Amino acid sequence: MALPRALRRTGADIFLSPYYKGPIAAPCPVVLTVHDLYFIGYGGRYRPLRDSALTAAARLYARRARAIVTASEHSRRAVIERLEVDPSKVTTIGVAVGAEFVPTPLAAAARARYDLGASYVLFVGNFKPHKNVDGLLFAWASLPATLRAAHRLVLAGGDTGRRPQLEALARALRVTASVVFPGLVGDADLPGLYSACAAFVLPSLDEGFGLPAVEAMACGAPVIRLRSRGAAGGGRAGGGGRRRGREARSPPRWRACSRARASRRPATPRPRARVRLCARPHRRPRAGPPRDHRRSGGGATR
Repeated sequence: MALPRALRRTGADIFLSPYYKGPIAAPCPVVLTVHDLYFIGYGGRYRPLRDSALTAAARLYARRARAIVTASEHSRRAVIERLEVDPSKVTTIGVAVGAEFVPTPLAAAARARYDLGASYVLFVGNFKPHKNVDGLLFAWASLPATLRAAHRLVLAGGDTGRRPQLEALARALRVTASVVFPGLVGDADLPGLYSACAAFVLPSLDEGFGLPAVEAMACGAPVIRLRSRGAAGGGRAGGGGRRRGREARSPPRWRACSRARASRRPATPRPRARVRLCARPHRRPRAGPPRDHRRSGGGATR
């Protein structure tokens, strides 16, 4: 009740919520920002009571809002279909990369600080289930030992709660010698890490947008992504999605593709592999909602 009273007291013309929630009885029009709906049916989990309650709440907020803003056409379709919203009410505003994301030399101190080695494949993000980092580890383990010896897999992110499980999986797969968990990457270092990587990988099963992939492309990095919904604002219509069980953890098609494509790479600091990627010539997206600090364990997902 405090927020509607504050809006009334200040005479606000409009209220922009950075989240899918908004005041039910606001004295002014409300605009919601919905980056994605991953919190419903999250990670492919079967939680019918929780998902039903969240869906009902999200539909109520969406009905009461004057307009809804999303970051991609994928998220727009999800909002319209799953929240039963009039399409005219939902607008896509593409997320923009910052001006700092340009090809940038990687300082020797940063290379040493993050234990990157001479050549590395980079992932940046949290370790939540839909990010499919365990699937990435299975794919990495399936590569020839000679390739893993020539490159490191760098899993950058501050998700300390889920990191021990991934470290245990890396030990079980016997790939600890080539997998690095550097923790949080400083904002000042990130453009250099993107620029110097052999490839950036986005293995997510579902994304609202996939901003790190676009940041990496802006820095000139080749980008590898799973054929899933919403990654970098694209993905096949109806493809990918919330897979269940073992398939979600270890997609066979991706393992085979990773092995076949990566085996052609020369062992150089920046191999240019022919991969089935989304690395088209980079175009800066339109300005949109500010990006969250998704390199930590919290915040909105992209």
